[in-house]
Amino acid sequence: ELMRGVSLHELVALHGPVKYEMACDMFLQVARGLHAAHKLGIIHRDVKPENIMWNSEGVVKLTDFGLARATRSGPSHLRNEQEARFLTEEYAAPEMFDLNVEIDHRADIFAVGVLAYEGLTGKRPSGEYRPPSEAQPSLRERFDLVLAKAMQHDRDKRYNDCAEFKRDF
Repeated sequence: ELMRGVSLHELVALHGPVKYEMACDMFLQVARGLHAAHKLGIIHRDVKPENIMWNSEGVVKLTDFGLARATRSGPSHLRNEQEARFLTEEYAAPEMFDLNVEIDHRADIFAVGVLAYEGLTGKRPSGEYRPPSEAQPSLRERFDLVLAKAMQHDRDKRYNDCAEFKRDF
């Protein structure tokens, strides 16, 4: 599909944090799309603002499946250091950098958490976790726990799937 709209990256760069209603709609659509991909055994592995766009009907599209892997066809871990150089560090789950760990759908959930944090606050989370409601006081505090869980460094403490994330978000 030819996409003529702006990406989330461009939107945040031009206008700052995304309005609450738009953010909810957008991240719910992203979570729904990732959940569908995960059910088919596909892990995107490169969820970032540049890969979130809107079509002419206002439907959010997740683009660029260049690093995606099908989990049903064998191990989906990073096979070599060459592939690792294409990762966008700011959105990559910690396990993405360990060549000995098999990557699963929870890496995408981590990235969606970072993406949502940035979309809602206008800032990427870095260093010690600062709740989104502190970074952007107009936000509801319920996002604090949802995004903290999505961005857990220990993937076993993250959401089990995007449907769970979507429900809480």
